[in-house]
Amino acid sequence: MDDETLVKRHSREKGEVVLVSENENHEPIRRSEGAIYISGIVKSAIRRNLSKSLPNG
Repeated sequence: MDDETLVKRHSREKGEVVLVSENENHEPIRRSEGAIYISGIVKSAIRRNLSKSLPNG
């Protein structure tokens, strides 16, 4: 969207594509169906908590 890559869940409602973030602080993004290009599907993700220190060794 606007030359940016986003990772969102998507659904269709009344002729619109709705992109929903897992973060509740972000509002859903609504666009007409022709306005979005889906370039891939995320099947798994590796998550790390970067605020914690990793053990040495």
